[in-house]
Amino acid sequence: MVKYELKKLFLNRFILITLISCIALTFAYAAYSKNCYENGNLYTYEAVFLDKNAFREITVTKNNINTLEERISEIEADDRSYDYIDPATRQFQYYGRFADETYGKINEIYRNTESAKEQEEKIKCLESYQISDRLFAEYCILLYVTEQFRELEYRTTLAYFNSFDGVDAKTADELPSKYKSELQSNLTRLESGVTYSSDFGWRELLKAGKASALPVIISILITLAAVTAISSDYETAMYSLIICTKNGRKKILQKKLVSISLFAVMVSVIFNLSALCAYGIFFTLNGKNASSAAVISGIVLTLAQCFPVMTAFSALSALAVGFSALAVSSVCGKSFVASGINLLLIFIPFLFGFFFTFKNENINAFIHSLPVNIPICDFSTSVYFGYTWFGRDIGAGSSFTAFIFMSFMLSVISLPIIYSGWYKRRIIK
Repeated sequence: MVKYELKKLFLNRFILITLISCIALTFAYAAYSKNCYENGNLYTYEAVFLDKNAFREITVTKNNINTLEERISEIEADDRSYDYIDPATRQFQYYGRFADETYGKINEIYRNTESAKEQEEKIKCLESYQISDRLFAEYCILLYVTEQFRELEYRTTLAYFNSFDGVDAKTADELPSKYKSELQSNLTRLESGVTYSSDFGWRELLKAGKASALPVIISILITLAAVTAISSDYETAMYSLIICTKNGRKKILQKKLVSISLFAVMVSVIFNLSALCAYGIFFTLNGKNASSAAVISGIVLTLAQCFPVMTAFSALSALAVGFSALAVSSVCGKSFVASGINLLLIFIPFLFGFFFTFKNENINAFIHSLPVNIPICDFSTSVYFGYTWFGRDIGAGSSFTAFIFMSFMLSVISLPIIYSGWYKRRIIK
């Protein structure tokens, strides 16, 4: 029966079209992301790296950061590093050591009473004297990795946390639990060293759900499949026939539970694998060994390691969504009513989780940990929720832990409702 149910679901025209549409939209969003990188409007350094295709893998540590910065200074200080470059060919301007001098001369020209044409010619000449093409890619890479590492260093200081509203800590022990967890995560990354590479495909893949919200459509798909599995039997004579058979009430329901569980996991995995293919095609999947900002049990994950984590949590979310939809369907006699309630249970948490942030951290943690919102996060970074009790800070936890707990609890609550609704359903003559 399980094979029959799965075949029925995957061959359903609506489900098949919706799944194919989601995959097509994933490819379209990957193409859009690549375009954003290439035009440099949002990603200036990255546009250079993609254009030059010269980003070698580099690990920055507390021991070699000064050496890398010395190399930047060496390039800037050497007159042989400069050339007259057409600024129109550059996504971003890097003047090197002549930056202040160049900007000062440009301002002088603007203050002069010369004609607009003369101003334009002189400014173009000044702007064109930049780091040469021979060293441009290396210079950009060094600037990028050192700036990123120094930013991480800053995120381990009290000054960073005290910049947040309501935080005024003199020592790390005085920080709220949420920020203590974030501090420890950043210190772990700092001590381990950070590996950078041309990893843009992985980074976009791991946050694609947060940016596009496409996983919500997958949740809707699973919900409607669950409604079909039970409510349609109520609306026909099928339910009456099922419960009249030997062990019909128990075994048939178990088969339906297994079918929806497998369907939910399979659809979720198919969607994630299609996303992997999409970003691999448009970006390539170079940089799999680059460091993410996700820390689990004191271990900094690589970007490639984050993908199975994302897939596992997406599947966990899909299972919880499927069970909750079955619970609603089991107590509703009509598919229309069951679908409406289930869609509300998806859209309301999604709208609040995607568009609103509450002052109460407990509410934020609860909403963001609901199954529909689990795939809509950036799996390349660790997020921490702070918990309070009547205004008192009682601790903090990783979003990954909250995801597991919430999905497990929702599934545990749903199962007795499913069985109770199925067993106690009245037969309509």
